[in-house]
Amino acid sequence: MTLLSTYQEIQAQHFVESNHAEVDRVRQAIMQAGNLLLNNIGKSVLPPEDLTVATKAQAQGDMLKLFGVLRQQAALFVIAKCSGPYWAWIDAAGAFFDATGSQWRYLTLERRRFALCDAKESLILPPIFVALSSPV
Repeated sequence: MTLLSTYQEIQAQHFVESNHAEVDRVRQAIMQAGNLLLNNIGKSVLPPEDLTVATKAQAQGDMLKLFGVLRQQAALFVIAKCSGPYWAWIDAAGAFFDATGSQWRYLTLERRRFALCDAKESLILPPIFVALSSPV
């Protein structure tokens, strides 16, 4: 492990601790949107084995595993003409990982704040999430 990656791990931990309430709110919003995505679109688009893994990851609050399953199935959402909410969720989760993770070597605290804001905005903009969460 390099000094730079150690620094990024410390910085990520500091960012999460310093912004604990906001990080938790964004994580919860992303997981709720993931639940909507799975229940309203994923159940008819994903292969059964992927749906099972994704549903289990969702139930356990494992955003990284859920991201891993969903990210591999982009083509299925595009073919089903449901890619808007799919990409919004992928963008939100990816930005969240950027904000809270240590995978980027030269990430600043300012960029982490921007990424967390980007994660929120990715969920706000697509009106489909509002439609999916409303009773029909």
